[in-house]
Formats: sequence, structure tokens, C-alpha cells
Amino acid sequence: LCEAATQLSQVLKIPLLSQQAEALTAGYAGAKAESPWMDANKVLRKITLVALPEEAGRCVTTVRPDVIAKQLHGKIAGQEVVLAVGEDDALAAGLAVARCLPPYTAKTEKPQEESVCNVSFHGCKPSDETMKHIEVAAESIRIAQGLVDM
Repeated sequence: LCEAATQLSQVLKIPLLSQQAEALTAGYAGAKAESPWMDANKVLRKITLVALPEEAGRCVTTVRPDVIAKQLHGKIAGQEVVLAVGEDDALAAGLAVARCLPPYTAKTEKPQEESVCNVSFHGCKPSDETMKHIEVAAESIRIAQGLVDM
């Protein structure tokens, strides 16, 4: 997280971003820090750093998809998501992000636009086959969420 935040802070010219990443201490539920920044078009944007706990807990992978989903749920629609994970963890992290974008909710009365976000990876380049698996599985997760909520 610290390495990715340092590289991102240099690109976006946000010197405090790397210090925020270093200050994050992930407890059992993870930790989150948000930082605003202004893009080239003078649009105010927000960066959210999520520190994952190192314990594997009930999950098979150390990337902790349960924590990713809990920290980002309902907050990433229409946003850019950059996952700083290794190639072995790209599938689990990508699917955790998919869980954060339910296609339907019975709680809202007004019609909603489709929830989408762009996901990219920092620190690894998943193969085309892995990306295809992520795409198909993510769509399946979202369809299942919609059926459960109906």
C-alpha cells in the first residue's frame, strides 16, 4: 500500500498521500483514509486508501476480499478503482470490488442508473484469461445480488 501510494502521490502531486498510507494501521476490519485532490480539469476528486489486515481470518486468501467489500460497499459507483495487489490476488480483489456494486436495490424508490466503475491493477498485469474470468464472475455476482434483492 505504501509503495503504491508513494507512486500515486508523485503522479497526482499529492505529497501527503504517502504519509497517510504509512499512518494507516489495519485492525481486524481494515482501515480507510480519504484524501481530496483536484484533477487537470479542476474537478474535485477523492482518493480512498484501504489498508487490509495481514491475518487471513476466515478467507482463503490474504487479500481479504471481505474487508475490501465492507470498506468500499456503496462508495465506488462511477469511480476509478486501482487495486495494488499481486497477480495471485487479482481475481479475489476484483471480485470483492464487484460485490460493492449491486445492480438493484429494493430500498430506493426512484430509478437508479446502472452501477459501474473502472478497475485497474497496480503492481501486476493479470493475463487476458484472468481478466476474462474476473469479468464473467463479476457479472455473475452482480446478477445473483440483483436476484436476491428482488
